[in-house]
Amino acid sequence: MLKWAELKHVMSLGKTVDMQLCSEQLIRDHYYVKSIAEVAIFLAVNELAFRGDTDTEHLADDAHPTNTDEPCSIDGLFLRLFEYSMKEDEKLKNTAMSVPKKRKVQYTSPEIQNEIIATLAGIVQDNIVDQLKKSDIGLFCLKCDETHDAQH
Repeated sequence: MLKWAELKHVMSLGKTVDMQLCSEQLIRDHYYVKSIAEVAIFLAVNELAFRGDTDTEHLADDAHPTNTDEPCSIDGLFLRLFEYSMKEDEKLKNTAMSVPKKRKVQYTSPEIQNEIIATLAGIVQDNIVDQLKKSDIGLFCLKCDETHDAQH
């Protein structure tokens, strides 16, 4: 209850995090995170692997696209596609480059990728459950067709 009272007090003063950040920065952050989610959705929908054998935990400082055409040293489709997105989208590139180096918040680590996948799976599951609840049938069953091979 004390935390709730503290939150109400902070809100009355206009000092919540979202109120303290400038709306322009919030828009840039939303665009950045949305772009990361879109890369994850693309890979998940197309059933493509996110990471490769030597995938790094996050984009290195020198992995951001520059004006050079040097080959990418990043393995794994998630980071490669995100790097390509930054190369093609100037707004995304500028947003990524404006992240303060001391924060190192890039939202591209394998842990974040796994969280995005889990969130997408939850959304799909919720959507299926909602559709089943709204259906006029009410009950359903799953049927499996098994085909035995020569060795059973």
